[in-house]
This record gives sequence, structure tokens and C-alpha cells, in this order.
Amino acid sequence: MKLINTTSRDLGLDPETVIPAGGALEIDEKDAEKFEGSPVVAGWLKAGDLAVAKLEKAKQPAKAKTKKRSALESQAEKLAIKFSDETADEQLIADIKAAKAKG
Repeated sequence: MKLINTTSRDLGLDPETVIPAGGALEIDEKDAEKFEGSPVVAGWLKAGDLAVAKLEKAKQPAKAKTKKRSALESQAEKLAIKFSDETADEQLIADIKAAKAKG
């Protein structure tokens, strides 16, 4: 999460956390939970002095497929087994065995 200070003055979330005037601060989920209950932060948000932007997760580059993975996917496609890039090899193996057992 990104907190954006829209004012011309620094905003202190706590003694160790200050968002500079016109600046922004990226915070993790743990810190976000800590500040969400703050009446001061709520007031800044309501007044427009503080804005929140969600950070988009960086897309992970596609992993290069191993020969084993390519072979498993080929077998799965021939057997009309649905899968995705997130499907574990072990799951594909089990699904392929089950499909072959059914005939």
C-alpha cells in the first residue's frame, strides 16, 4: 500500500514514520493494519490530506518449462485434462494416471 501526502507539510504517522510534504511512503500489510485504526490517519484521509494507492504486484516472469513439464502438459492436453501454469507437476502426474485408468 502506498500512502500519499497531498499537503505542504510533513505528516507523522508515528515517531518513526513520517511522510514528507508532497511525498509518498510504501508500507507493508502489518504497518497498514497498525495505521488503519488511527483516528488521526482517518481524519487526514477524510480531509484529503492523505491518499491511499494500492500497489500492483509485479508480474513474475514466466518460468522456462523443463522437458518434463512440457511432456506432462502435452499428455494432459491429449487427455483433455484442464490445468494452468500454477498446477504442480505432481498434480498433473496424478491427473494423467487417473485419466489413463479410466480408459
